[in-house]
Order: sequence, then structure tokens, then C-alpha cells
Amino acid sequence: MLTEEQLDYVAYRIVKYMRDNPEFKLGAITVKKERVQEHIRQDENKLYNYMIKLGLVDKIDRFSKVLLIRDNRSVKVKNGNIIGDYLQTVLWFEKGSTTILTDQPEDSKQNPNLIFTDWVSHIVWSKYEDNNPKHLLIISKYITVSPLFF
Repeated sequence: MLTEEQLDYVAYRIVKYMRDNPEFKLGAITVKKERVQEHIRQDENKLYNYMIKLGLVDKIDRFSKVLLIRDNRSVKVKNGNIIGDYLQTVLWFEKGSTTILTDQPEDSKQNPNLIFTDWVSHIVWSKYEDNNPKHLLIISKYITVSPLFF
């Protein structure tokens, strides 16, 4: 858990980074899990995979190659399918895309890009879980947040 001062620092670092790198886009999907049907919550990674599909597929389907670097904590759904296989199938069969997706799970504590992503996630989480919108308001010009099941 980050302190208020740490969140201030993180929010202003995110703003600086986004100003310096306008080609980057930030997005987040939040879910009110209590409103997700119980049978779907039995395997939380399926919901996670679905959310990634919603947030990512339409943004990557026009590229020839995409490298997905994500946290390695949630690799498989209970049936054994990994997120990379799922997204590749969606890209090819649902979107008609020729994008080649490479899935590269990494330790989020070791990868600076994933640390940055964790910062953004914490700010979004803080708004919904702690009712603290201050830091999300600071970065709001640079992020699109899509709530599901609210």
C-alpha cells in the first residue's frame, strides 16, 4: 500500500512521463466483482483474460507483431489456456487480423514498464477501493477508465 505522499509522487511521475511520451496511451478496466456471476468468478483468470481482450485487441489488431509483456502471476486459466493463446485466437478468428502476438510474462518487481503499470493500477484501485479519486484526477487527461458490472 502506498502512502498519500507516495501516491502524489507517482501521479506526477505518470503525468511527466505521458507528457514526454504522447504516443503512449493508458487505459484501465475496473470490475465490480460482486456483480459478476458466481460461475464466472470460479476461475478469476477467465475474467482477467476477458478484460484484457476488451482493453487490448482493438488496439493491436492492425500491427504485424505485438509483444505482450505482463505480470507472470496469472499465467493460466483452469483449463490450461494461457492469455497469449486466447488473444491470438481472438485476433485471428474474430478480428480477421494477421497480427502475431508474443506473450512474455515477467516479474513485475523487476521490469520498469510493469512497475509503471502497477503504479497506474494502484491509482485506479485507490479510487474505487479507498474512495480516493485525487490521484486518478491528476492523471485523468492521460487515461481512459472503463468500468464493467457497475
